Amino acid sequence: MVNKQRRSEITEDRIMEAALKIFAAQGYSGTATSQIAVEAEVSEGTVFKYFPKKKDLLSKLLIWFIEKQSHEVILKPLEVIFEEHKGSEPRVILKAIILDRMSLFDKVAPFLKVMLNEMQYHPELREVFMDKILVSVKKYGDQLMTHFSSTGQIRNL
Repeated sequence: MVNKQRRSEITEDRIMEAALKIFAAQGYSGTATSQIAVEAEVSEGTVFKYFPKKKDLLSKLLIWFIEKQSHEVILKPLEVIFEEHKGSEPRVILKAIILDRMSLFDKVAPFLKVMLNEMQYHPELREVFMDKILVSVKKYGDQLMTHFSSTGQIRNL
């Protein structure tokens, strides 16, 4: 049996997953909390129990997405590309990365728009984004450049 705290976490996650889906499709301003409640299969009162204001939900959602989902959505595909294309020419790897990023952008563009816009007003979102995503992406870029430099496929300028 799931304890009360765990049930609460599950409910909160369902609300955030529903909000992510709807914010991505309709944008933050175009989404009503009643829609989020329907998608999460909870009452609108439950949404407000966890998130007193829609803005609170957005802030928590962005941090939750970056901390818990970014690896799966943003970083793991890069890991797969690097693993599948070991020893490939730079243009093959770069083409795979570009195609993957275009596909990723198509999937999450509306949500990214909301996230990037809201990061202007919430320094804690910027900090988490920098620490959880950009640092890891830079690490993969550095590994790629080191690999290509060591094989003589590119020059280190």
